[in-house]
Amino acid sequence: MNRVQLLSEPHSMKNGDDVIFTDRLKNLSYCGRIYRIVNLPEIQGGKWNVDYFYITVDQNFLHELLLRGSEVIVNSQRQTIGNVEKDNHGKIKNLFIQFTAPFAPKEKEISLQDINAILVWRIAYNIQPR
Repeated sequence: MNRVQLLSEPHSMKNGDDVIFTDRLKNLSYCGRIYRIVNLPEIQGGKWNVDYFYITVDQNFLHELLLRGSEVIVNSQRQTIGNVEKDNHGKIKNLFIQFTAPFAPKEKEISLQDINAILVWRIAYNIQPR
């Protein structure tokens, strides 16, 4: 399937549904619950909309999934992850979100508990009801 087919694939999932999402390259699967589905343009200013799946996952999975640039929901607001500092065992020690301040981008430290959900992009993951 190409990018457009993956992003526009029909589904019957809704907020609150339990799901399994599988990494299309690594074939690793994770369980979670749909926190919110948002229908937005595929790219900023794009002409067609796609569903963005924000999924709540166990905090142990966040250690594996969160990378700089990941989109998350923090306190019900869409945010972008900034710096992620991990220890020698791959566990997150310090975590920051990015925001735009007058004249320069800034970062604010948050904890894993502040994260309501993470964006699971359908190009990278196959999302199915559990």
